[in-house]
Amino acid sequence: MRVSVIPFYRQGLGNRMFAPDFNINSHLMEPNVEWFNQCLAAGIELGTYDLMPVEKADLVIFMDLPAQRSEVLAVKRRAPQAKFLLALYESPFERPHWFNPKNHEEFDAVLTFNPQLWQRGGKYFQFYLPVGLPPAYIPATSFAQRLPSVMVNSNFYYGIGTGNRPWHWATGYRSIQRAGWQFGLQDFIQAKRSLYYHGRQKLARAAEAFSENVLDVYGANWNGWNQGWYYRFFPDSPYQAARGKFDADKLTLLGRYRFVIAYENYVSDVGYISEKIFDAFYAGCVPVYLGDQNVSNWIDPDCFVDARKFKSPRAVLQFVRDCDQSTWEGMIAAGQRYLKSEQIRLFQPKHFAETMVRAIQFAVPREKKPVLY
Repeated sequence: MRVSVIPFYRQGLGNRMFAPDFNINSHLMEPNVEWFNQCLAAGIELGTYDLMPVEKADLVIFMDLPAQRSEVLAVKRRAPQAKFLLALYESPFERPHWFNPKNHEEFDAVLTFNPQLWQRGGKYFQFYLPVGLPPAYIPATSFAQRLPSVMVNSNFYYGIGTGNRPWHWATGYRSIQRAGWQFGLQDFIQAKRSLYYHGRQKLARAAEAFSENVLDVYGANWNGWNQGWYYRFFPDSPYQAARGKFDADKLTLLGRYRFVIAYENYVSDVGYISEKIFDAFYAGCVPVYLGDQNVSNWIDPDCFVDARKFKSPRAVLQFVRDCDQSTWEGMIAAGQRYLKSEQIRLFQPKHFAETMVRAIQFAVPREKKPVLY
């Protein structure tokens, strides 16, 4: 069986997305390598479309929905004999149309973390966003040696105030419709309701009310903002917690802190659990999580701080400042137990690769369709 993959990033071409040093999406590096190797073992030739032309493929996989519907239709004309599979990785942030079933009509199977889709059955199947394996050694820096908390995220400004004119926010969504994709009012409402970059901003601002340092923030765009019609009149001042770019690999940096702020870009019930909470575990820290509403179904709630339980960002920071060593060490121990449990394997490379292989075999059955879990 031949499978042609159309990656979302052009940097993944030349089978680079399956290379052990691919760093465009570092959390996908190990899962993609495992996927490639399991395909080889199953007799499946897997390659990006520049090396495995779609005309020769039995199955074409789109890694996320392309910008234009015409791109899918053009590939289908070139490969009329092939089956088509869509794998949805990214959150609905700025792309809620990706999860509209009307935009999946060209595909024979769809893999998604979103229960609102995979619970439909039929051609929809569940998978978990994969993360890499933990490092061989997790530094055991003591409680006393660590700073209170850290957040590693770029700051992003969005909404009606960021355009040159108040109505410019709508142009991006009109362009979605012009691209041939279905996009309705409910999609827009859900997308705007669930974006959560402002939650990180509120937390960073709340840190400024403390006399001591309770939060360090690393990443771009935390030094103020004056672009867009609103921010030209009311610029966002620099954040005192901003520390610029970090001077070490991410896990080493996180290991200097007791708590890691692991707020997702998207806060909802769509099953989006990214690498953020796992990076905290892998660095030997306690995550402060806000994101998927059902996260406790998959991750032991004893090993992270649920930010929903606090009345305000200030209350979150008061907790990370005042948390005693015994409580913190108890959560650390729970996190280490979780890393050794069966639960975390759902998010790791082997399970991801097995799911992808089963999806391929479902879309292009040889004798009979296997069950896809």
